[in-house]
Amino acid sequence: MNDYQKKYLEQSIMQMSQGELLVLTFDEAIKSLKKANLALEDKNYDKFEEALKKTTKNYSLFCTIPWIWSNLSVEIWQDYMTLLPLT
Repeated sequence: MNDYQKKYLEQSIMQMSQGELLVLTFDEAIKSLKKANLALEDKNYDKFEEALKKTTKNYSLFCTIPWIWSNLSVEIWQDYMTLLPLT
């Protein structure tokens, strides 16, 4: 990714609403979990670990955003994550 693309991506994210950021976080976590599942099925443990680390990073980021802590959002996230189909 070149500097222009990075700047564009950064500006796009900074202009997102809280709801859009929440959806983006969920989408990225879902993609990472699906990749982890596929890697595990293929017995590619390095890719599995990499995908799980990315999911954990997304979850950690999610938990550090101050407005997330209102309205039991963390509990909603945890419930949502347990219901996800991984295939």
